[in-house]
Amino acid sequence: MVIIKGSELAKALPQEKLKELGFSPESDFDVNPVKPGVWVFSEKKIEKSANAEVDAKIFKLLGEKSLSEKVEGKFEKLLNKTEQKRFKELLEEGKIFPFKLSDKYKKPIYKVSYSQRKETETHGTEKKPLKEYSLEKDGIMVCTTKAEATMASMRLQDAIKKGEIQGIKSFDSNYYIIENSLLEKYRQLVAGTIASQKTISLNEIAEKTNISVILAKIVCEFLKEDGEIIEKKEGLFQYV
Repeated sequence: MVIIKGSELAKALPQEKLKELGFSPESDFDVNPVKPGVWVFSEKKIEKSANAEVDAKIFKLLGEKSLSEKVEGKFEKLLNKTEQKRFKELLEEGKIFPFKLSDKYKKPIYKVSYSQRKETETHGTEKKPLKEYSLEKDGIMVCTTKAEATMASMRLQDAIKKGEIQGIKSFDSNYYIIENSLLEKYRQLVAGTIASQKTISLNEIAEKTNISVILAKIVCEFLKEDGEIIEKKEGLFQYV
């Protein structure tokens, strides 16, 4: 099934149907007209960058090493000459940036930009307790009190100003924070899945889209705010 939202097309095929047709659940499509009323959908082919392996190693090191090992001037020593050259390019491209934990530190540590998380990461699709989700690993986080949300917004103000992350308060009193790139990655899939049913539960959405219930809930919160869906009763949604 394909739904039209304004001038955009959103795929809404269930995960099992995508697999049956030989498509990846993360597939994007090109849409081309053949004749009036007939369209051809073809899967976009994503070419791997020549730097893919080097980038993967650098991002992995930044994800695994301790803060003391990611300090400016020290982290570079973990890389060979080729990797150091690519590392400088990633800094210039803004995919990695120096970040000072506070003014008391003389040198910053290196961090990966929120918009450049690796496709191989779980991105909130892994099921685990709320408090174990983090922006750094999963692309989402949950604050259960206003005080936690205030502290998080202060800590993340630079990323918020850059439009890399955003947050929303739910009727369950939790504050949900998510990377914009992650939200955009799944919002059409979730919206399409809801549109394909008369009503659908949160658990069914998570199952059909192959993501965690918490990520499905966060995406639904933003879809509700934008008026795309309504929550008929707690955990039961309908497309508008």
